[in-house]
Amino acid sequence: MTDPAASVHLYAILRAKTVRGFKAFQHVIRCRLKAMKMQQIFIEGLSVPTLIGVYDWERTQQTTLIMDLLINADLSEAMASDDVNHTIDYAAVAECVKEVGASSSFELLEALSKAIVDRLCARFPIQKLVLKIEKPGILPDAQKVGIQVTHEVSE
Repeated sequence: MTDPAASVHLYAILRAKTVRGFKAFQHVIRCRLKAMKMQQIFIEGLSVPTLIGVYDWERTQQTTLIMDLLINADLSEAMASDDVNHTIDYAAVAECVKEVGASSSFELLEALSKAIVDRLCARFPIQKLVLKIEKPGILPDAQKVGIQVTHEVSE
């Protein structure tokens, strides 16, 4: 362990010699092991047609949103096996996002982002997801507007 502050923290926990101290120690170890088993998959510039918007003129036709996804997951088994069944299928992730977009008619990007996050986390073994949604051509003085949300899956 190279972080001196973490070493001091662990030492204090061990000195406590209490059930609570031991549980805290176990939690720290689990978090460090989990962090060691985290790799990232990214999809950038995914075009997702959907009906979205607050104003009447936005509700007359679909808008193509541009999405970037950064997925943290344990990909160590796929790294060792070279077997697609041991990873998160990028095409399946993209298709899932497009399905949510096609079947929704939210007014807000925030609501759409929650639906996408919920669906992806239910279907794939994701530890953390960063989703960026861009809505191009909406403001006359801006190329695009959008949101970015981060969702960490708790144990």
